[in-house]
Amino acid sequence: MCKLGIYIDFDNIWASVLDLVSEIKLKKESKENINKLERCFIDLIDKVIYEFNDENIKYIKAFSDFEKLPFSKQINIIDILHSKGIQTYIPYVRNNKDMSDRALIISAIKDIAIDKRNLDKIILLTGDIDYLPLFEFLSESTEVSFEIYSFKNRLSDGYKEVFYLKNKLELIDEILDIDSQKLEDSKKFKIFKGYLHEKKLDVITRELTDLKLTITNLNRKYYCNFEEQRIKKYIKRIKNEN
Repeated sequence: MCKLGIYIDFDNIWASVLDLVSEIKLKKESKENINKLERCFIDLIDKVIYEFNDENIKYIKAFSDFEKLPFSKQINIIDILHSKGIQTYIPYVRNNKDMSDRALIISAIKDIAIDKRNLDKIILLTGDIDYLPLFEFLSESTEVSFEIYSFKNRLSDGYKEVFYLKNKLELIDEILDIDSQKLEDSKKFKIFKGYLHEKKLDVITRELTDLKLTITNLNRKYYCNFEEQRIKKYIKRIKNEN
């Protein structure tokens, strides 16, 4: 039986969980929506862990500055993770710079090269390209196999350009039977249209007078990030609808 270590880039995964709950839009949400977010989170954990039930999971580790995550005051994320047997690691943080990715990389290398835990495989839940050096180390210096599990909307295109990683990429979307890209895009489009209505802005007869200010206001009010390219695409889409 394969000896497996699972490492979770929790900042990345939590952002995707937020995208999955269509009702979650504002940084301040109703109790009903928060409860739905919590149920979605627990369901995700259960389904992902179940995916590896046939293997010998030695441990599951999650890395984040948990108290700074969106809705962490409403949902006890750490308690939920512990109830599922997941170890939590809070990295040293200074000047709002999150060191989770570095802490995860060091922990994985320590487990394999120093503590020699005799793992056969590592699973990393992330889509962040910052972990490429870890995969290069595993590929070049160890016999440990590895796979990257990511939501499609969070998977960096950089991974697809590295030839030896192409067979290492797995989508959490397939476990949950969803399309995270479509879910994210649909939600953000509804948010943008609602914002235009609220501010009485019209993109049919004229462009937004200050695109950067619009993006700043959207990102300040909602938990998700809006980029200039996405907003321009939405403006074109609204014009075509009319």
